Amino acid sequence: IRDPESMVTACRKQHCRRILLQLPDVHDSDDIWNAYAQLFAVTKSSDIELYALDGAPDMIDHATPLILKLDRLLGLMGIQKLPGVQLDIEPYLLDGFPEDNTIFDRYLDTIDRVKSALRGRAKLSVVIPFWFSSTIHRQRPLAFSVMDRVDEVAVMSYRTDADEVMAISDDILRYGALANVPVWLALETTSLLLERHVILKREYRTALADGVLDPVRRTLTLEPQKTMESPEQDHRMWFRIHHRTMVRPEKISFTGHTKQE
Repeated sequence: IRDPESMVTACRKQHCRRILLQLPDVHDSDDIWNAYAQLFAVTKSSDIELYALDGAPDMIDHATPLILKLDRLLGLMGIQKLPGVQLDIEPYLLDGFPEDNTIFDRYLDTIDRVKSALRGRAKLSVVIPFWFSSTIHRQRPLAFSVMDRVDEVAVMSYRTDADEVMAISDDILRYGALANVPVWLALETTSLLLERHVILKREYRTALADGVLDPVRRTLTLEPQKTMESPEQDHRMWFRIHHRTMVRPEKISFTGHTKQE
């Protein structure tokens, strides 16, 4: 933010239409906040939208600092319009997920609080994963409940094949068209590691067990359990490997792909 012209020049070279920039910390100096607020006029003169970005999983329980930051930014903007605010909360990263049925209620309440705090002075955009369209909360897809509250959504697709991106985003795109809520399809561009996924099934026969879950210590150990005690004498639960899959990074991230691809 100390060199906004260079930032805008770099964005122009990449044909950017929008910049998402993290909000300063609530304890940052007035100089930082003033410089941040002044960026909006600079980007507007270059026909680039600047959205304030923020979000963290624990925000569903601690939204007040964000509300204070938005109030401060709106105050610095004066009569100038704030293009938008984007939230990337990821509540499913909380320790209690998915057992805690209140997480999504608190998540939606937080979105409502932010929407109210903006007082119509800025658009509200929310980042959601593609699987929110198949996550049912209070008898309807969670993605639709989010879209009912916001001005737009950005869907994390984690795919590099165009047909796959469209397939997993289809329900959200259709609802967006119906509800007049714009949908951005977000593509992964960071370097990722090879992922190995293992599906486990409960196993009561020690000789066939490949791993053990200790719910008290919250640990999962994958190793033969032939020397284990019987389940009646132990609080641990046995599992066997049902299926293994590998997810190659080039399937979910565009890192290493050519511009043409």
